[in-house]
Amino acid sequence: FFFFQAEDGIRDAQESRGLGDVYKRQGMNSSNEESTQNLKLDETSLTLQSYGIQDQRVQNLVITVDKIKHNMILSKQFDPPFVILDEKEICKMLWGNNSQGRENSRRPKDDGSIRDEIVSILFEKLQSGTAADNFLSKEVKPLESEDLTIRLYQIRKVFLQLSQYIRQCDCETYNFSALADIVYFYAFTFNYFRAFDYNNCASPEIILRKCDIHEPNKYEKIDENTASQEEEKVLGEIRRYSNQFIWGQLVGWFKQTVDKPQASLSEGRRGTVSYPSLTDSFRSKAYPYKGTRNNWLQMIVKKPGNMWPTGDSWSYKNDRKVYGTMLLDSFLYKEALPHWLEKVIGKIDDNYESQLQLFEEINQVVMGKDYEKVKQLSLIHI
Repeated sequence: FFFFQAEDGIRDAQESRGLGDVYKRQGMNSSNEESTQNLKLDETSLTLQSYGIQDQRVQNLVITVDKIKHNMILSKQFDPPFVILDEKEICKMLWGNNSQGRENSRRPKDDGSIRDEIVSILFEKLQSGTAADNFLSKEVKPLESEDLTIRLYQIRKVFLQLSQYIRQCDCETYNFSALADIVYFYAFTFNYFRAFDYNNCASPEIILRKCDIHEPNKYEKIDENTASQEEEKVLGEIRRYSNQFIWGQLVGWFKQTVDKPQASLSEGRRGTVSYPSLTDSFRSKAYPYKGTRNNWLQMIVKKPGNMWPTGDSWSYKNDRKVYGTMLLDSFLYKEALPHWLEKVIGKIDDNYESQLQLFEEINQVVMGKDYEKVKQLSLIHI
């Protein structure tokens, strides 16, 4: 799935990446209809160019694989670049270890889970005596189950309920609507992963000598002093690799001229594979994409591979180093659920019963046979 973020950047990475660029340049360079006609390519030319584009991309993929192998050999680590979280890890990340309620519900102890992060926000932003206290005092939680598949399904369902509750909250200094939207997205997110933490490493020093810069006349006799000078070191360079070099190389497979491909990872992950930080975001009513919620939601549907813009209100700090979003899942399941994003975004403001119907529809497809185990279960409703 590392190709997910690369598609929109292909055409901008090099001078010509596809037939679309041909037509684009034709339109830019044409001053009138006659010149446009002269620039039209026949079918044979287009076919030949498509072969060239295909060869270029295959070459870039081969170079990418070679760089990754080289980095693994240097670091002496041959683990896969990504580690998929199992159900136990996902349950812990979303809901934490505390499943028995809290002894002191007025000041919850944060165990690092998404659930307790949300609870802490509610206590911080809403005054005592409000509906937040009544909601939290119910100790609404997924039904206990030793089957992690069932428990994870229940957690997602509670997140769907929780988003409905949060949407009813109001605060002048906090955007509860945005928080509710992201919690709603968590309800439709199934897969999470973390990048393998490779060791930082460096290549052996590459030495450039005088005789490497210019080729001496092979017929000219040189004395020992001149020969010694030709062997003198002009430049020594060591190539250093960070622990995220492999991920950056996988994302930027379509361009091989970037010295540090990992440098742009944080930008490319915003929204596409990493949700904004709940604790550090939503300090104002603004949204990405010109500040309006409608523009933001439309861009998610139209261009899910585009990174979300930063702003004073939204932070993408990721202390957990865990990644996974509904947008990525919609790409992974695009054949089974081709209109995933349109449906989920389309019901974001609907009532719980309407959202629940879509929730069950998507879970049935994604969970497959495991869905039979949960379809008869019920939850404590908010």
